[in-house]
Amino acid sequence: MASVDYREAAAVLQISFDRVQRDYPTVQPPRLPGAGEEALRKVFTSKTSAFREALLGCAVARLVNPSINPSKAYVDFGSDAFSGRTLDEKVVNPFLTANQVPCSKSPYLSVLRRSVRFDESMRRGVKDKGAFDGFLALLELVKADPAAVLDRLLCAFIDLREKSHVSVATVPRASLEQLRQLAALLLAEQSGGRFPVLLTVAVLRAVSSTWNLGWSVQFQGINVADSANRAGADISVFHDGSLALALEVTERQVEKTRIESTYKTKIAPLGIRDYLFVVELRKIASEAAEQAARYFAQGHEINFIDLEAWLHHLLATIGGAGRTAFTRELVCLVEARDVPAAIKMSWNNAVFRLTS
Repeated sequence: MASVDYREAAAVLQISFDRVQRDYPTVQPPRLPGAGEEALRKVFTSKTSAFREALLGCAVARLVNPSINPSKAYVDFGSDAFSGRTLDEKVVNPFLTANQVPCSKSPYLSVLRRSVRFDESMRRGVKDKGAFDGFLALLELVKADPAAVLDRLLCAFIDLREKSHVSVATVPRASLEQLRQLAALLLAEQSGGRFPVLLTVAVLRAVSSTWNLGWSVQFQGINVADSANRAGADISVFHDGSLALALEVTERQVEKTRIESTYKTKIAPLGIRDYLFVVELRKIASEAAEQAARYFAQGHEINFIDLEAWLHHLLATIGGAGRTAFTRELVCLVEARDVPAAIKMSWNNAVFRLTS
């Protein structure tokens, strides 16, 4: 039997998943050659989840030990065989469960008899023959390029998770310091700008509800062009139907050219008087701050504020009731259907770290 370092296999699987998930859905792994994509579709649309889970184990086993024959997932089949069941129990199933990917709770490959080779001889006893054919086709690709197949499998598993329901952890009664820690954890995540926007929206709505300001805090989706919905910024605060404040939340460096472009395309045409960049202050170029100051004489005030510090000060100011409103609003925002499962997972992990 060929050896498998289960600790290494688990690390390879999680690192690969994190990389694919980080780029999803904008960038996806290269398509599989030949009929590989059709085989992948058959396996992932089948009600028999065991095939896709077994494939994951075969791919990672071949990747960590190239001498392994992925068609031999039982130890009695010689020096190039491996224990698919042990790999599933120690690595694959815990990985899928930890990342909230829908997976089977049945024993390893319960649809097949034990001690069988993954080949055509088993086709007669399988109910979903289309999925089994796809399984065998993908196994051949695993032998040639396990890394490429692993990436495509992981992308397909992410697709599967996006279509399922990911429960969002609620936040118990939290102190000001605990909320500061939670915000720091969320802002440290690679969320494509989502957590900064959601935190800003939640705190503005909490301020409005706490002090009965009657604000309408509206925001647009991440990476949605402002011109698509005539919005002046990422977040718009309206009072009595009029725009009171426009906020642009960014994790990027703010240069002079960005200030000039924002003024010409948004602030001046829409007559926005107060425009606020929510950004780490160290990312503001001195020329950008100087350019923003020049527009003050023209009746347009452009300011910059650090989200983490501003958030902490606002949460301190609105008191316990306001902080409860903030956490309630934030949970609702994260629970929204258009929020990717990866963001919900990051949220759950942050809440777990906060409360454990």
